[in-house]
Amino acid sequence: MSLPAIPANFDGSFKAVAKFTPAVRKPVEPVGRYFLAHATRTLRGHTWSEYEKIEAEKNVKTVEEGEKEEVFDTNQDQELLDHDPRDWKTADLYAVLGLQKWRYRSDEALIRKAHRAQVLTHHPDKKGEKGGLDEDGFFKIIQKAYETLLDPTKKKQFDSLGVQFSLVKLDSLLSNQFHY
Repeated sequence: MSLPAIPANFDGSFKAVAKFTPAVRKPVEPVGRYFLAHATRTLRGHTWSEYEKIEAEKNVKTVEEGEKEEVFDTNQDQELLDHDPRDWKTADLYAVLGLQKWRYRSDEALIRKAHRAQVLTHHPDKKGEKGGLDEDGFFKIIQKAYETLLDPTKKKQFDSLGVQFSLVKLDSLLSNQFHY
């Protein structure tokens, strides 16, 4: 982009239309995380590299504490444990894997982690040691929940039904809906 040419009748003098306002001194208060970082560094006498090392150590401790926190529930209520495996579609699949508080926000890694924890708890071989050889129904529901929630298309379909709909018996809804 170029500037327009100077008019031929311009004599080189310039006249201001208005006066400049005088400078006013206003107090400015520094705020924000960057100022706090600067103030902390200055008050403690740290250099940039020392301060960054200290902050990195704090972040590592925070991440390690966050990993220790259990993000899913491995304890299941008795109603869910007694659920008929042939009727797995009416079970709350997120509750089966212990992801009630995550629901649609759960990602693939979290679903895999929750599935592994549930399998280690409810596997028929583990139950067999305790004398529960015929109690593999809930394990089948865990497998179906894992298959459904790991597949992005099936997960979207399940999430679109909502919490209330997934707890209703689908067979009774469908049988009443299509009578002519």
